[in-house]
Amino acid sequence: MKEAKAIFGLGYHKFVLPLPKAVQVLQLLNEAEIYETQWQRGSEQGTTYHVFPNDMEMRLELIPEHKYNVARLAGKPERN
Repeated sequence: MKEAKAIFGLGYHKFVLPLPKAVQVLQLLNEAEIYETQWQRGSEQGTTYHVFPNDMEMRLELIPEHKYNVARLAGKPERN
């Protein structure tokens, strides 16, 4: 039997990794702080920079082997 795979999201993309590696990635991301820049319209300051605790929801979704295999065969979708 093959190793279980999991899907996790980051931004607008979803990624697939073997389950133990996906758990490691999410554990590391959970420890990361969030960095943002913000343009202050009408302000003398211009851009402000912010670092703050990560409060994003992170989750894993197990993907069945047959679904993974079909998706792998389909490959990258063509964009119209």
